Amino acid sequence: MNPKWELLRVRGHMPRRSRPRRSKLTAASRAADGARDMRPARRAMDAGLPPTAGVVHAHAPRAQVLPGPVNAQPDRDDRNAANAIARPRAAGWTRPSERDNSSSRGTICTRAAGSRCVSDQVKSTEQLLLRINAQIHRWDSRTVTCDHTLVVEAIDSGFFSNFNCVVNHLHHSLGHDGCRAIRVDWQANPDFREFAYGRPEDGNLWEHFFEPLTFADRPLKEIRLNGYADASMTGRDAYNMYKGDNAWRAAYHRAFAKHVRVREEIATRVDEIAAERLDGAFCVGVHYRHPAHNEGPRPAPPFFQHAQWARRLLPKDRESRVVLATDIQECVEHFRDVFGERLVVQGGVARVPLAEEQQVHYLHAREDPHTSLGEEVLVDALLLARCAVLIHTVSNIATAVGYMRPDANMLFCEHFAGGCSELSERSPP
Repeated sequence: MNPKWELLRVRGHMPRRSRPRRSKLTAASRAADGARDMRPARRAMDAGLPPTAGVVHAHAPRAQVLPGPVNAQPDRDDRNAANAIARPRAAGWTRPSERDNSSSRGTICTRAAGSRCVSDQVKSTEQLLLRINAQIHRWDSRTVTCDHTLVVEAIDSGFFSNFNCVVNHLHHSLGHDGCRAIRVDWQANPDFREFAYGRPEDGNLWEHFFEPLTFADRPLKEIRLNGYADASMTGRDAYNMYKGDNAWRAAYHRAFAKHVRVREEIATRVDEIAAERLDGAFCVGVHYRHPAHNEGPRPAPPFFQHAQWARRLLPKDRESRVVLATDIQECVEHFRDVFGERLVVQGGVARVPLAEEQQVHYLHAREDPHTSLGEEVLVDALLLARCAVLIHTVSNIATAVGYMRPDANMLFCEHFAGGCSELSERSPP
């Protein structure tokens, strides 16, 4: 606008030719006979909007918000409309075009600057929800940041999915947001389809495998949950963790080594096997899961491919062992044919044939859940943690071994299209 005209506009004196045209009908006459000013509808159609976007209730008071899709003041000139636009935007409000279209109820539409619409009484639905969420977050923070003991409950998943959940909270939750101590409460649930490591009458199943977590200061207030603080270490997200750097191994190892103690009878059993079969030998660990367990973007190579890689890694100038942890019976038989006396594998462990569609803990969860199944998988993982190299796919057992033994080489294997398999080496941190 011409600066001279701008000055006149501020003083209330504008040249006649620049004054916006007013409607010939007064607001009172339009209210009396129910007539409508059709110019807003035509402008809305020219702007590509529905004709009702410009239809108004002329008899409405200026500050009243009327029901309907969009409302406006028909006798407001463009000069006042521009001021009306500036005021709400200065207060941090948004145009309806910047909001969800479903939030247009209770808004006032001006016919200036290309039919730009602003809220005159209430904020947009999106902003209102943001304010509500922020208030809830502040309320949650006041509630959770008080000193408390975090109680980690069992989730309907495998043994090491639950175990990694505990270590996950020891690393991410302990010492944050008022969490001063952590207690683990693994209770069996008859409705669980995967957690097959005890019965309800067995009580807290964590204490069948590990010592209770001890803390000098354990607040009486408890907050219970059954989930990860950071789920990037489990499921399909673990693939990205394996392919990234190895910082996670040292971080989770600190939490594991400081707080977790395996029950003495289980630790003694592992020590006896290691002293008899592993001491003084170069050990390669292999973890092969049932093909139904596929958490990676590509299927795992067959077990005979794992055996070929393990054989290549065995040194020829020193004694060596292959530690196998698997739930497939045919895999055990093949490794025994390949490695003979050099194979170290638990005997009498629950396994299923390769033709079985379900994993072993799925079957036991429905038919015969018992604590011995948890002891078996825990011993397997502790033996794998005695190895210098681990061949693995995406698995919570492999993740746990990775931070139990952070100085071991983890070799991730995957099967590509066309039958090509690859072994990716991840050196220790």
